[in-house]
Amino acid sequence: MPKRFTDTELWNEDWFLEMPMEYKLFWSYIRSICNHAGILRPNKKLFESSIGKSINLKKFLSLMNEEKERIIVLENGRWFITGFILFQYGKTLNTGSKMHQSIVNLLEKNLVPYKTTSYGFEVKARVKDKDKDKEKVIKGSSIIDSGENQKLAVSLMPQFESEFWKPYDKKVHKPECYKKWLKLSIADKQKVKDHVPEYVKSQPDKQYRKNPKTYLNQGSWNDEIIERNNQTGKLFNTHKPGGSNSAKKFIENIKENSFFGKAD
Repeated sequence: MPKRFTDTELWNEDWFLEMPMEYKLFWSYIRSICNHAGILRPNKKLFESSIGKSINLKKFLSLMNEEKERIIVLENGRWFITGFILFQYGKTLNTGSKMHQSIVNLLEKNLVPYKTTSYGFEVKARVKDKDKDKEKVIKGSSIIDSGENQKLAVSLMPQFESEFWKPYDKKVHKPECYKKWLKLSIADKQKVKDHVPEYVKSQPDKQYRKNPKTYLNQGSWNDEIIERNNQTGKLFNTHKPGGSNSAKKFIENIKENSFFGKAD
């Protein structure tokens, strides 16, 4: 049996005390039979047969809404108790909750104008726990542990191998490297992807290339790459953090380091 909170201060409210007894009972009645979104179709005949007295719905609505709008009549003829959701669920409906989402669905279905009129609550979208775990792994804010996180981490292995492990081509400490790579932000993963081919080109001999774990721990994707011109022995920059060199700078490097020799 569904259970709901009861307003223990109701019998101290002047507006409530001043209503005839049958209307006090009707107010309690509609708050009991409404659905979990505070929406109902009032059954006047059933109520009157239950208490043995007649009521006037227009008079009831006038009494209820005299000081503030407590009930609105919807386009489909149903009633919406404006303070019901705030009282029962608080200021926020979270669509990550199945219960709260079902309330939002009922509001939408019955065309309750909750988006344009303030009824004391707001609807917020929330990432489900399963999606939060996935987001943490992708953004690198969690490590491989167990359960869903581990499954999600394993699913990213092909990206790790194609963007870092294979291009880096120094096969040591792979598990540690994978954990470290998972912790990188999406932006840093992209920087690593762009930087590694240039770095490997500048260090073709693996024995002088940093271990991949060291590369990741030191954030080496942010380092400038310095190459030595095989003809002149001069050092020059071929890659700067944050993006590739422009065509103009590339040509200037070629001229400066005399790739084509000097004109006669």
